[in-house]
Amino acid sequence: MLGTTEFRTTCHLPHHFIAKCDFRGNGFFLIAQGRWLLMLNADNFEILASFEIFPCDNVHGVSISGALFCCFGNRSFRLGIVVGRSRRAAVVLRLFPKVNRVSDWILQAKVIPSGAVLLLTMHNSLFEYDIGSANFTERRCDLRSVSYCGKIYGDSSENLCAISGTATGSVLIWLPLEHRVRVAHVLHAHNGAIFDVAFCLQKRLLCSVSDDRSCRLWKMQLHHDSAGNKPPTVMEWSESTFACLFVVYGHSARVWRAEFSIFGLLSTGEDGSVIMWSDQGDILWTKHVVNGSLRALYVNDEASYVLVGADSGSIVRLPLWPVVTTYRWNLSHCMKRPSERVVQVVLLSQNPVSFLCASNFGNVFIHDVTGNRLVVSDHNLRLFVSCRSANDGLLAFGGLNGAFYLLRNGKLNNCSCATATTRKIFSMHMLDPNNRLLICAENGRMLLFDCSPKNSAVLYQPELSLPVGHQRWTGAAILVSLSDRRHKLVVGDRNGSVHFYTLENSANFPEKSYWHVHGRHGVTDFCLANDLLCSIGRNSTLCLWKEEDRTGTFKLLSKERLWKGLDWPSRFVFRKRGLQIAGFHGDRFLIYDFELQGAVFEIPCGGGHRSYDVALSEEDGGCFACIAQGNLLFARWQHDVTLLAQGTHWRRINDVCLLGSSFDKSMLIATCSDDTAIMLWKFDKRLILMQRLVGHVSSVFRLHGEDDFILSAGGRAELLVWRYHAGRFCLADRVHDASDYRYTSLDCQSLSSVDAHYLIVAARSDAAILAYRLEMKQCGAAKLSLAFQFSSVSCVFDATLIRLAGTAMTYVVACSDGTLYARHFVADAPDAAFQPWDFKCTIESCSLTAIAALPREGGCSFEKTTIAVGAESGKVYLLDPRRGDSQAERLEPPFASSVTCTKCTCNGLLVAVSAEDRLHIWQCRPDLPCCYGRLCKTILLNLSDPLSLCVSMLGSKLHIIVCGSGMQYIRLHLSDLLCMNCFEAVCNPKSN
Repeated sequence: MLGTTEFRTTCHLPHHFIAKCDFRGNGFFLIAQGRWLLMLNADNFEILASFEIFPCDNVHGVSISGALFCCFGNRSFRLGIVVGRSRRAAVVLRLFPKVNRVSDWILQAKVIPSGAVLLLTMHNSLFEYDIGSANFTERRCDLRSVSYCGKIYGDSSENLCAISGTATGSVLIWLPLEHRVRVAHVLHAHNGAIFDVAFCLQKRLLCSVSDDRSCRLWKMQLHHDSAGNKPPTVMEWSESTFACLFVVYGHSARVWRAEFSIFGLLSTGEDGSVIMWSDQGDILWTKHVVNGSLRALYVNDEASYVLVGADSGSIVRLPLWPVVTTYRWNLSHCMKRPSERVVQVVLLSQNPVSFLCASNFGNVFIHDVTGNRLVVSDHNLRLFVSCRSANDGLLAFGGLNGAFYLLRNGKLNNCSCATATTRKIFSMHMLDPNNRLLICAENGRMLLFDCSPKNSAVLYQPELSLPVGHQRWTGAAILVSLSDRRHKLVVGDRNGSVHFYTLENSANFPEKSYWHVHGRHGVTDFCLANDLLCSIGRNSTLCLWKEEDRTGTFKLLSKERLWKGLDWPSRFVFRKRGLQIAGFHGDRFLIYDFELQGAVFEIPCGGGHRSYDVALSEEDGGCFACIAQGNLLFARWQHDVTLLAQGTHWRRINDVCLLGSSFDKSMLIATCSDDTAIMLWKFDKRLILMQRLVGHVSSVFRLHGEDDFILSAGGRAELLVWRYHAGRFCLADRVHDASDYRYTSLDCQSLSSVDAHYLIVAARSDAAILAYRLEMKQCGAAKLSLAFQFSSVSCVFDATLIRLAGTAMTYVVACSDGTLYARHFVADAPDAAFQPWDFKCTIESCSLTAIAALPREGGCSFEKTTIAVGAESGKVYLLDPRRGDSQAERLEPPFASSVTCTKCTCNGLLVAVSAEDRLHIWQCRPDLPCCYGRLCKTILLNLSDPLSLCVSMLGSKLHIIVCGSGMQYIRLHLSDLLCMNCFEAVCNPKSN
């Protein structure tokens, strides 16, 4: 438990390694987050404990030998032991107090049984650290070069060997414990820097991966036979030869890691893919796991799984050998005529496997383990359409001239009399669990039947009609129960439109239609999820609909573009862990998972067509059947791809904002990134991803959040408004132009406490400042309109908008010429764009990079506001507008690098971060002179390249979120920051 004085930090940072430790039957994983080592449960990956290893350096790896382990990073290493805990049958880690340092960058550390630690460094040196005497022994290789990776093999003077991958593309195999440290082999491998090397002891294979996107494999050839399960001796390393077996290319970007398995070689890269290579250089399987780099790789041959860690902070588990069983049947021998072929397939059962197949001559038969059994022969079934109930296996199929059949448990029922008036059945849809069936016939006619008896079809509703238009037949349909117990029939046609019918009305036409909401290529499926109606279409778009409480009508909330690798989304599928989509990409069928943001199963099938079926099991697997080149292709898979740890963005995070006033249960945090996405997080002891917003075509640089809407600005001069409605944020409006400028600052203030009118002021990289008026409508829409525009003297790096009385505003900008400018204007005034700068103050000769406003007590004007300014030089200033630039007060100590962001709290605390990965907190309340301008705390951040932060006060605790190359959350108690007088004044302002 954390006491009244506390310091807490949690991170979502890139993963560089994943290591497993087994101690007395207790297994756990070790990963690093900055300077901290995290101990994770081996089953569910929950954090068991965390340890700060180094005061400054990040942890890059860990070596474990028995109960002793060694953590290393940069030029530091630290030892520890694993201790058993008798009561709970668990383990704990005990760190040695001393942090040891060497003079070179550590590539790998290895604990050997003799009681020493071996450290392989960047300039081809091996340091031997004796744990008992704490003495160092350094052995330098006779060939000096810069190495980016290295591995140590062996554990004694008889078999110790070091393998280094250099920046020039060579692999060095050298023997550090010989009397004269020499290089045994130099292998010229790649055209770029080598990022990892691996050696397989059993197969005597050596692998290297490089910047040139290639993997190279060598075979170690000995002059005499040697035991395959023992490490090669020093003599064998020296006398052997290495023959290059192959050079393979499979990754589309740099390759970071390689590990050997019993099945072959595994590699991960910057493209987010995992590839399994055979010993002959063939690709056994490939899997795109995440967007972004995969730098951590762990292979467990015994449990047959692979763990990969991404730069986004995600950890994904996937099977070492994906279980995909494929069968292909030639059904031509089942046909009575030479020209007869199978055109449709329906998967009836997974275990045992059985199919319903239909031929182009109207023959329908069941194919299973016993053979083929003819079900019906009807010439009208040469055009075959079908649908299946997800609950009880009821199958309906039909075709021409009203042919209509129901099949359940092998028993066929002819229901053609119910559809005798139809000439052609275009499509069928099972609408709900009660087996209500919608049949679409010619000229847009729709018949709704009740098939709950399972052996007959009863007309449930008078005939309905699709609106007059092109391609008048349905692509998807669903029956939705409304809150007032009425029913709404939702139909999507092949023209990309969605139509809503109220069944209780006598009208046969829709009461509401949304034309071409899915383009012009057709709606493919509907589903209900979290009280929202979801629809997908051939334009690879997901639409979300919400029922209006009063009217019972459905309103379109948002249109979201799906994953780029899903060209043709075909249907929704449900799993225990969430919603998935089955569809096609090129000539491949795939299952897309929303949680993983990628495909969990892929198989080549010839492309998108209607002659396929898929069924998912309760476990992580399923079956797929299709007709390919006249043959029946069947695949059963068990993918077991699991997201163990949720990551953030896969590129750097540019901005973060809070949505609300405090870190309560309803608090949301929004982040934006160079990956063009906005992610919404709920803070409940840890960050939980709630929603991912995709709407920008370029990087998103700035965010501003209010209680019910978000403003986002990015490249290509895009400014978007996201409105909170029905439990989700949806795109409400956007403005953009043809320029290629990006927004550098964004701020918003309310114009009226009654009406939902706001003023948005944003600065662009071309020194243009644009003011927009935002009007929030009750229907959930928003309207952006340009109010006025003016130019800055130089490029604006940061700006803030201060609201005065009514619609009077002050806009303060920090510019690249080292000057602070301010302009007073009235938002409703027609001459707001032509007013001059009212305030000008030169702070420094270099650029001003960050700005924050600290309103003083009783202040509602610019003169009663203190401005905190951060500069490119690393200095932070406090400026009182009443005194001018001669009285700009510099806060001590300054940063050693550029200030990237400054934020203020309501009680006068100033928080700033810099490019040197440090965070400073000052107390800046003039009415508390005892601590005014005093540095309260300095924190060395775990993440690199911090660009933005947000702060919030909740009670007596300060909450800080810093974002950059990852995300870090910090919680501080005010009693640790302020003296007793300031603490009482801040926490109990009324008593003072």
